[in-house]
Parts: sequence; C-alpha cells; structure tokens
Amino acid sequence: MSEEIYQRTFNHVMELFILPEITRRKNSGILPDNFVLSQAQVLLLGDGTPAKVRLNEEAEIVAEAKLKEGIAKQPGDPILPDEIETLGGLRLPDDKEPDFAHISFVNYRGRWLMSFDFRYNKRLARKHLDAARQFYDSARYSYKKGLLSPFIDNLFNCVELLAKAELLLMQNYLKKKTSHDDIKIKYTRFVDIGNAKPDFKATLNKLSGRRIPARYLKGNFRVSEQEAEKYLAVAKDMLDYIDSRLVKI
Repeated sequence: MSEEIYQRTFNHVMELFILPEITRRKNSGILPDNFVLSQAQVLLLGDGTPAKVRLNEEAEIVAEAKLKEGIAKQPGDPILPDEIETLGGLRLPDDKEPDFAHISFVNYRGRWLMSFDFRYNKRLARKHLDAARQFYDSARYSYKKGLLSPFIDNLFNCVELLAKAELLLMQNYLKKKTSHDDIKIKYTRFVDIGNAKPDFKATLNKLSGRRIPARYLKGNFRVSEQEAEKYLAVAKDMLDYIDSRLVKI
C-alpha cells in the first residue's frame, strides 16, 4: 500500500468510526476533554449490526515485535516501548480472530500503525473447508472404484461447501439458511465480478446439473474420464485456494 493510499484509508476510518465515537463519549461525559488516543480498534461483526469501536486499553491487539539487541523475554513477560526495535503485524487475539473482521491502530513512536482484515466468519469458513476435504477424498475414492453416482454427488458437496466458505468470508453474502440455488446464484455473481477463477463457478454449476441424474436417477447420466479428471482438478485447485484465503494474516 502506497503512503498516499495508507493515509487516505487511515483518515477515512478515523472520520467514519473513531472520531465520532470519541465525540459521543465526550458528550456523554464518559471521556475527559483532554483524552489522548493511543490505540483504537474497529470490530466488524458482519451480521448487519453496527461496528464496535474500542479505544486505548479496550482494544484487543496482538502485535509482532522485534526486540532491541541484547533484550530477551520469556512468554508472558511485559515488554516496554523502549525495548522494541520494530513493531507490526497487528491482529486480533487467537480466540477472537476467527470470527470478526477488524481495523486496528496503534500509535508507535509518533506514527500510527494500521492493520486490517476484512474477512468475516473465518472459523465457520474453516469448518466448511474441512468438511469439503472429506467429500473430496470420498469423491476420489468413488472415482477410482468406478462409482460415478457417488463420485458426482460427493464432488458437488465438496465444491458447494468451498463456494459457501468463500461467501462466508464476505459480509452479508449469505443468509443463515441457504438453499443450493442461493449458493449457486450468489457464487456466480461473486465470481463474475472477478473475485475467483471462472472454472470454480463453472464446475459448481456443472456438478449441480449432473447431481440430479446421478443422485435422483432422473434422465441420462454419463461422465467421461476426461470430464471427471477435470472436475477433480478444479476441486483440488479450489481446495488449495480457499485454504490460502484462510491463512492467518
């Protein structure tokens, strides 16, 4: 991120979230007029409720710190500002990080450090990814045994779970209850604006169509070896991609 974009983003978040909260608290008598901001955090819940703004000691921020030469610490030891060489990698604590998006600020040596993670529902998305791996393994096993109906059904379940996992990372993309058509339509729109590979969308849609004759024995059902190998390759690529989307920042 360039310095210009960084400053513009910082100013925007301050004006939109932090400064109004400081003003509100001062007007309510919660903060003194001489309040000095040293750190702040905007917690984004992704469920339509207003963002939570935390100021100074309320903020829950984990940072990566490089200590000055000659200074050693044990886990849990306090670290003083003058013992730090560099500071960065601001994030939420491990027990909060999987569920919320956030923007975090720390004033370090007169300069504001900012970090953000706009992925929502990471814990739930990870559960979908783990289940998708199981369906993928079942699909591969079925394919090797020549069991094409369970192959298609399992692989559809895998790809649909992966599509849902990615949608869960975006705010308000999914309702609490979703149908197969909901996921397919929303994921198609998501991919069509450039958020993921077109092959992911195409494979979900093709498997959705193939699943009906495979699972419910309606109409003719055939899958060529070339087609099956292509489905498997795209599903594996999608698994790896969603896994990379869930790496801790």
